[in-house]
Amino acid sequence: MKLSVIIPAYRAEKYLKEAVDSVRNQEGFPQDSQIIVIDDGSDDKTVEIAKSLGAQVLIQDHKGAASARNTGLKIAKGDFILLLDADDILNKGSLKQFFSQFEKDPSLYACFSKATEFFSPELEDKDKEGLRLKAEPYGGTLPGCSLLKREIFDRIGYFNESLQSGETVDWVIRFRATGMKAVEIDYVTLLRRIHTSNTGRLHRGNEMANYARILRQRMAMKK
Repeated sequence: MKLSVIIPAYRAEKYLKEAVDSVRNQEGFPQDSQIIVIDDGSDDKTVEIAKSLGAQVLIQDHKGAASARNTGLKIAKGDFILLLDADDILNKGSLKQFFSQFEKDPSLYACFSKATEFFSPELEDKDKEGLRLKAEPYGGTLPGCSLLKREIFDRIGYFNESLQSGETVDWVIRFRATGMKAVEIDYVTLLRRIHTSNTGRLHRGNEMANYARILRQRMAMKK
């Protein structure tokens, strides 16, 4: 089962090594896998660090996570795609859990899992004011919470680059609408880092507007 791991990275020098290591150190990590880091116009040491980690590195102007993921998908050679944000961590045992589902049922196209949140260790108490961790693991559409067959993207397309946030929600809605078989597992694969510059926090207003736009589009398609 050849795997392509796609990691969009923007000013990710603090966290990228931990993200890449969390993938490479997985039990059963296929040795012929790709780890693709797409530098999205960073002005720090993200590219230098990515290269030092042995990742395949692509560099583009700052266009956002959706564009970066699409750039990675265009060169992905794996039969399976794992998306991961550069500031998050893939939990131990995740690949084993994911791949076991496809081994049990080869007709699956996607396996969805759960996430849990943690405060980034460098945060001081004052930085945590106004931030709140979700108390329980939760399912959703976050990168790191799914393993996907590559052929899905050939059938339904890539991520909507006009969305600054919510692009994964939009994509999963399109996937669900196809009826392609998927399974959800009660396993935390994603450790989601909460820090002062999470994209969702920086673009909260746009995120709500994007969700409303996605909902209107889906409703229009049903008419």
